[in-house]
Amino acid sequence: MRVPQKILILAFALFALSGSSGLPKISLLNGTGSTEISIQQTCQKFGKHYAFPDIRDWRSLRISLTRSACFGSCPDYTVDVDGNGNVRYEGRSCVSTKGIRIAKLPLAEVQTLFDAFRRADFFSLCNIYKEGTVDASSVELKFAYDKWQKHVVDMEDTSGMPDEAAKLPDLIDAATNTNHWIGHPNSKCMSE
Repeated sequence: MRVPQKILILAFALFALSGSSGLPKISLLNGTGSTEISIQQTCQKFGKHYAFPDIRDWRSLRISLTRSACFGSCPDYTVDVDGNGNVRYEGRSCVSTKGIRIAKLPLAEVQTLFDAFRRADFFSLCNIYKEGTVDASSVELKFAYDKWQKHVVDMEDTSGMPDEAAKLPDLIDAATNTNHWIGHPNSKCMSE
């Protein structure tokens, strides 16, 4: 069924105006049935609480940070850290260094990052945070070890996350020293 354009515009306007409270679903009825437009409800700070499990095998640890591009000069890159301290950076756009680079972290830094995820109660975070801004870089965090894993996306560059969780991307950047690969975004990346 084709949904009339006015209805889609109304649904989008309601979603945008709802901000972080979200709307669960809008059903559009016509003579032949209904069409549902699902609008994902965003989470308010934390989801269901889960105990933070102890790590058994440090070699299984995987931490990943992805910052996405925006309409401006937001750096677009991913940095991964494993339990042995191996760092893998991949720069895509609006960064000084494009492509893959490899580095190494001291194990004490890896443990410090793990402890930061524990303090942030990472397994209890919502899966997605969205406040309603259109032009913002998103932040994606992946955290896994042993049999546990969690993936969190903040569509607003940590604006909706709880304070301790909002610190995680900068802590990962600082520990892995991504700044020397990212450099300073400038106007030239607007034309990439």
